[in-house]
Formats: sequence, structure tokens, C-alpha cells
Amino acid sequence: MRVCRNCAFYSPGMHNDCREPSAERVADKERANFCEYFALDAVRGATGPGQRSDDARAALEALFRKG
Repeated sequence: MRVCRNCAFYSPGMHNDCREPSAERVADKERANFCEYFALDAVRGATGPGQRSDDARAALEALFRKG
């Protein structure tokens, strides 16, 4: 599904939250849309909400685990 938050061009803070200057503005970045510039971001698109933070926490715990 084409959702801005799953796109490789999605960049909060940039104009329209998108690195593609020709893309039309999408008001709701979490709803399906028909952007022609959509490209799935393998990192954001492959993980569900909270999955990346859980993975990061596990990596930190493994790093600082004693013996």
C-alpha cells in the first residue's frame, strides 16, 4: 500500500515531508495515496510500529550484558 511513511522519500522536516520536489502534497502521511514517486523504504516498510525500537533495545542489552 502506498503510504508516505513507508516511502523512501519520506523525510519529516522537509517541504511536504518529502525529498521528491515534484511530488504533490499529501495531507495525511499515514493513509493510502496514489503518489507517482512512491518507492518502498526497505527499513521502514518492512517493520511494523515499535519493531525497530524493540530491535534496538535488544541490541543495547546484548552489548552491555555481562559475561
